[in-house]
Amino acid sequence: MIPAIPSRPAFPGFFVTGTDTEIGKTAISAALTRLLGQQGRRVVAIKPIAAGLDLVEGQWLNDDVQRLRAACSLEVQDHEVGPLQLRHACAPHIAAKLEGVVIDPQPLLSAIKRTAAKADFSVVEGVGGFCVPLHEPTSAPTSAPTQATPAAPPSEQKPDSNLEARSHPARRWDSADLAVDLALPVVLVVGMRLGCINHAVLSAEAIRARGLKLVGWVANHVDPHMGHADDNFATLSQLLGAPCWGRVPFLSEPLPDHIMPHLNLQAVLKAFSALPPGLPQLTTLPSLPSLPTTRSKKIVILISGSGSNMQAIAEAAQTEQWAERHGIHIAAVVSNRADAVGLQTARKMGLHTEVLPHTQFETRAEFDSALRDCINRFAPDLVVLAGFMRVLTAAFVQHFAGRLINIHPALLPAFPGLNTHQRALDAGCQFAGATVHEVSVEVDQGRILAQAVVPVLPDDDAGRLAHRVLMAEHRLYPQAVLQKLIQPKNRSQNYSAEGEARQGGLQHPV
Repeated sequence: MIPAIPSRPAFPGFFVTGTDTEIGKTAISAALTRLLGQQGRRVVAIKPIAAGLDLVEGQWLNDDVQRLRAACSLEVQDHEVGPLQLRHACAPHIAAKLEGVVIDPQPLLSAIKRTAAKADFSVVEGVGGFCVPLHEPTSAPTSAPTQATPAAPPSEQKPDSNLEARSHPARRWDSADLAVDLALPVVLVVGMRLGCINHAVLSAEAIRARGLKLVGWVANHVDPHMGHADDNFATLSQLLGAPCWGRVPFLSEPLPDHIMPHLNLQAVLKAFSALPPGLPQLTTLPSLPSLPTTRSKKIVILISGSGSNMQAIAEAAQTEQWAERHGIHIAAVVSNRADAVGLQTARKMGLHTEVLPHTQFETRAEFDSALRDCINRFAPDLVVLAGFMRVLTAAFVQHFAGRLINIHPALLPAFPGLNTHQRALDAGCQFAGATVHEVSVEVDQGRILAQAVVPVLPDDDAGRLAHRVLMAEHRLYPQAVLQKLIQPKNRSQNYSAEGEARQGGLQHPV
């Protein structure tokens, strides 16, 4: 039986769902959050259930939660944006089962409403497609399994567990039920690829069958080689019966600032002109003032070639407003090669660049001494190696001890050094990945700060695996840099299997 929905939404906002998983729902949600925030409103994004965590500085963090939090126009914590975060990257009911928990609706709904109460509008992102189950789709067990409940604020969390035993929910609950319980108007993200028409039409019918209003849809081109894309878009425009809020082309880096020009602000504002009386209306207003900043913190990035990781960090700093939110600035990009492509990229992004050719020095020690002096002019809080192809001397490493980090294309301590991808394939590894670590005198032996895991596929060769690992690096490195600079220095950095067991399967980073 489909439950009756309340006469009014639980709070001002909308619910973003998708035709499938991996169709850019989080990217669109973040862009909509940023777009609405630029209209002078306090807007928060909420991902009630997030599955898939990476270890960063001893914390388990979800990338989607981090991206949504960065898009908010007010300060919120991770546990407010992502009240329920599960370790395994799979369907929520499966992730919960793997961790021995059951998702409890009422505490989760309460947590969503607490976060929404801080804002004028909320963008709530669903899970996968519209009808993804949040419970195991079977009859309720006779015993009472452990229940997954949203995190309390940091000061209220228990040190050894954030799981609580409750009775099993009496009814089946899925992502559609979550939207019904919140009674929010729905925005459908259509992943533009083969089969999207069927998925979109069925999703729209399911939304309306639950008594919810489909206020708009976004066409997001996730397949750059999709045939007859314009014809498919035209057909969807006729069949969905809702205004199109935007058509987003395929983007290799789908950041909010890249997506927003493709969204129709007037269509979004028009949707909110029909809100029930008493709910705040959106109008075009001056931008919000900058958020308070902390003490300025400076980064110097060292490159030798394309600087793709440098670019990922710089783009994250811009789109996530590191300067405004955290007082973090990239002071300089330094290269030992004048022809490094990354220098051109840095200059186009408005970053200060320096060139110090190593060929002008007779010894490695002389070059490192000059490089140290060059970096010291900027008084950096952090020196980031991003494809800097030089082995650094012990004196240089010791001078910047604790402030010098690097990213390595393997899951250290496995496969330090070169040719990591072929070595992983030759060893028969099922997983590869990337590691951000502090630089030590011993190569690739420094303290691990963050890691991202990439599965090894049956048809992988070194090149294909290297490409996927690099994409993971571009997501991991900016996050690790930010956490390194904003994390309190007295926080324990150690991670162990025993610590993981104590924390349990449900993580709520703060």
